Amino acid sequence: MQMIWLRSKTTMPTPLEDAVDRDRLYKILNNDYAKKLTILRAPAGYGKTTILSQWLRKTNTTIAWLSIDSADNDPMRFWQYIINTLSEVTQTDINLELSSLLSSQDPSNLESLIDSFISEISNINQKISMILDDYHLIKNETIHSMLTQFIEYLPENVHVFITTRSKIPHLPIARWTTKPWYREIGMELLRFNYEELQQFYEKKKLLMTNSSILPIILKKTEGWIAGIQLAELSMRSSSSNEIKFDDFTGANPYIFDYLLDDILKSLPEDLQDFILQTSILDSLDPNVCNNFTNQTNSLNILSDLEKMGLFIVRLNADPPVFRYHHLFAEALQIEFKKRYTEEKIQTIIQHAADILYRNGYYISAIELLLKNNNFSLASTWIIEYLVDIFTLGQTSTLVNWVRIMKNNNYSIPIEILVMDIIALISAFQYEEAAILIIELEMRQQIENWMEQEENLGVASIFETVKAYAIISSAGDVKQALAIIQRQLKKGLVSSRWDNIRIQYNTFEHKILRTSIGAKGKIQINDDAIAFSNLMRESEFKDQHMTVFGYGLSAETMYEVNAIELASEELEIALESGLRNNDPGLFIPMYLLKAQIYIKNNNFSSAHLLLTNAMELVQEKHWIHILQTMNAKCFILEGNLLQAEKELATSKFVNGQISN
Repeated sequence: MQMIWLRSKTTMPTPLEDAVDRDRLYKILNNDYAKKLTILRAPAGYGKTTILSQWLRKTNTTIAWLSIDSADNDPMRFWQYIINTLSEVTQTDINLELSSLLSSQDPSNLESLIDSFISEISNINQKISMILDDYHLIKNETIHSMLTQFIEYLPENVHVFITTRSKIPHLPIARWTTKPWYREIGMELLRFNYEELQQFYEKKKLLMTNSSILPIILKKTEGWIAGIQLAELSMRSSSSNEIKFDDFTGANPYIFDYLLDDILKSLPEDLQDFILQTSILDSLDPNVCNNFTNQTNSLNILSDLEKMGLFIVRLNADPPVFRYHHLFAEALQIEFKKRYTEEKIQTIIQHAADILYRNGYYISAIELLLKNNNFSLASTWIIEYLVDIFTLGQTSTLVNWVRIMKNNNYSIPIEILVMDIIALISAFQYEEAAILIIELEMRQQIENWMEQEENLGVASIFETVKAYAIISSAGDVKQALAIIQRQLKKGLVSSRWDNIRIQYNTFEHKILRTSIGAKGKIQINDDAIAFSNLMRESEFKDQHMTVFGYGLSAETMYEVNAIELASEELEIALESGLRNNDPGLFIPMYLLKAQIYIKNNNFSSAHLLLTNAMELVQEKHWIHILQTMNAKCFILEGNLLQAEKELATSKFVNGQISN
């Protein structure tokens, strides 16, 4: 299944026609464009998003915009959005070039993804502005680490802009503040000054009968733009230009009360219901709003709210998509839970989730249900889309969902927990995976779930996963062997997961360096040989893990100079890798075979082998690895000139090919 892209997330918001021109900030941004990172940090309502969208429209740069929401706390989803958006706006095929790297949670692969992404965008002959709006919503440490790597090695043609409400503790801001390429724009600069305040009221066509009122507004609001907007709405509803509030600073706890009591409740009741109910949606697609509220005029309502200046942002012009200003949405959701009964709230939530789900936005639908504690329906939909989540590589999303349900003491379905264990292992979170394994074993003692007919398939997977967890964490091989023997005695059970291939390798040139190779921790001993033989001679012989075992064995044999055995093993792995079109298996085997040729001084065969291998793949990172090995071969045979030519065609990072 293809990931459904929300266009509203990757479209720069459209400023209002009467938005204030902020020349002093434009000048700062223009002067700082040679830098590579600008962070705009201030609480809600200081115009961070607005100033960027206004200024960027005046620049001659290619704009890649991402409006972040909480669902983006998955490294693959986050970087898929960034890479696909940048590929689209630059009209390049970067997304295709990096597609094989966008499916693994292996930390080393994620690091390689950033290296490859940087390499690709450095070749684009365009000035690129990349905007990460509302980055404070990102809590995933892997994303922070990847973004740090990305920013610190950013090409000169790219400038990253980050908007955030708060400090970002997991980015090395303190270190960056000493760098000439970093700028932070905070509240002091973002506040309206007197001239901007005056321009604001002029553009709103509100004449001041009392010339002293502007300084009062500026003092009361402290230049806080959201407060100034509230003052304007207050004056618009007053026949005497009377200001109905005392203090609207950004820290004022009564701002929500004013938004609700003096703004929302002044509207017709049916419009209040529309606004309150749609406030639970992250973006306001008029068609979705029509289905949700059983109306036909949602576009007109949203457009009228925009004209009223009622804290609504137009995300996309054609087709039109909106969202409520975060400050307004937060106030609305508080009122939403006060105004309606719990039963009606759950009915509205489920109805909204169902509409999102039927329109293909299943992640948004599940997130909405989890946010509102509807764990039963959420888990049903998670089970339905588990295969797609793994296919898309968004296993961190699953891990986060499971944590939410566990934190709320919800009894999570068995299949979700088993797949969560696989997700944790793929991200090398072995301790958390071990805790879940113990939990499921305890549930087996209480519920006897593994003997229940509906769980037989997932129970079979669970047993295999336990053995794999032991092997991949370099644990007790005898224990893993006993598990597999017990499973074979019971007999394997087919399930919907049988045709889903876990990608054990998407980037590494040696299988020993992957999770299935336990990062080189695998040791040759009698237990390991017994385990390998059991896998090869049983019903597991055709499983992907077993086939990778041949490649792992070949590399291990080569390391101990058992060349003949290594050659036998690699041929089996190579044939399987080619048959299944898995470059993560056949490229390491081609490289190993070339190493053996080189060891025997058969350089011509090594060159021919590597050249033929390059024709089998399109991904640049595999080609670069093969080119680097080919250059090594030229060096060893004394042909330095040809080695230089080979390396000149390769942009791959030095040191990726081992001796």
